[in-house]
Amino acid sequence: MKQWWQGLQRREQLTLLLGGIALGLIVYVFALWLPAHREVASLREQVREERATLEWMRQAALEVRALGGGPGNGARPQDSRSLAARIDAAARAAGLQESLRVESSGQRQVRLSFDNTPFDPLIGWLVVLRNEHGIRASTASFRSAEATGRVDAQLILEAAE
Repeated sequence: MKQWWQGLQRREQLTLLLGGIALGLIVYVFALWLPAHREVASLREQVREERATLEWMRQAALEVRALGGGPGNGARPQDSRSLAARIDAAARAAGLQESLRVESSGQRQVRLSFDNTPFDPLIGWLVVLRNEHGIRASTASFRSAEATGRVDAQLILEAAE
C-alpha cells in the first residue's frame, strides 16, 4: 500500500487525501450528526408534549381535590352490600355497566376491566366511588381505544378502611 501511494504523483496524492477527508466528513454528517440532531429535536418535542400532559394532570388533580372537599366526603353511611354490589350499582348509575367486566374479586378488592369505554364518564365514576362510597382505585391502567375519547381500562378497586 505504501509503495502504491509513493508511486502516485503529488497531485494524485493530494486529490485522494482531500477526497478521503471529504468522504470522512460526509460519513460523519450523514451517519452520526444528522441522526443525532433529528433525535434531539424529536426528544425536545416529546418533552414539550409530556410537560403539557403533566400540566393537564396537575389541573385535573386540583379538580379532583376540589370535588373531594364537597358533600359526600365526610362520614359515609354504612352500606351493607358487598364491594362488588356497590361497584356494580354505581356503574349502572353511570351508564358503564355494558363495558364492565369483573375479572376477580376478594373481600376488600375487586379487579375490573372496561373495553372501549368513554374516558370522561369513567373518571367521573371513579370520583363518585371515592367520594360517595369510600372505594378507591389502588391500581389503574388505561390504554386508548380506536375511537377518540375511549379507553380500555384495567382497575383494582378497594374499599377504604
